[in-house]
Amino acid sequence: MHGVSAREIAKQSYVALPTVRSQIRAVLSKLGVSSQLAAVALAYQCNWSPSRGGDAGNAATGQAGTVSVGIA
Repeated sequence: MHGVSAREIAKQSYVALPTVRSQIRAVLSKLGVSSQLAAVALAYQCNWSPSRGGDAGNAATGQAGTVSVGIA
């Protein structure tokens, strides 16, 4: 997995950098993790692949759900 910086996401999406950072924090919160590194670890733990997307769920709670976000 590889990521794109928040600055690059903001530039490509024509939104402010604080908006991107806020969205990243929201995704981390929904995943139940406190860092982008922990989100990547969770993705690996759930055998999630960005190429296939998929139903990774939440390993911390056992709840199923589709994870299809790129964490920068």
